[in-house]
Amino acid sequence: MVKQIIIVRKDLKISYGKFGAQVAHVFIAFLLKNDRKDIPLFDEWLKDGETKVICSARNKTNLLKAKIIAEGLGLKENKDFWIICDLCRTELKIEDYYEDGTGYTMTCIGFRPLKDDIVDKISKKFQLFRVEGDM
Repeated sequence: MVKQIIIVRKDLKISYGKFGAQVAHVFIAFLLKNDRKDIPLFDEWLKDGETKVICSARNKTNLLKAKIIAEGLGLKENKDFWIICDLCRTELKIEDYYEDGTGYTMTCIGFRPLKDDIVDKISKKFQLFRVEGDM
């Protein structure tokens, strides 16, 4: 089976709307930054029902562990996975700054569709995201 995995920071305590927007950013990055014919497993993923797994990271450091795991598996940033940063115009506070002075907060990391064995290697360090009252 083929799945797409998205890992969202749990410590940010974001609203449902912000959560949905951040997950959508991952999906849009995945679709817009690739030509469909250049995405391995895309058609198989569509046939399998476009399965997505949403996991939680305890904090930014924990989220960045997913990047380290992915790179260790030979996956490339901005080709196989994307780190999503919010520009903090609504609910989040700025945690870091780009070179141009724009503030941001890292919210999630998402992957192109991957085979189960690769997804399992990434997701074993993370729990499924569970909504508990307000985020």
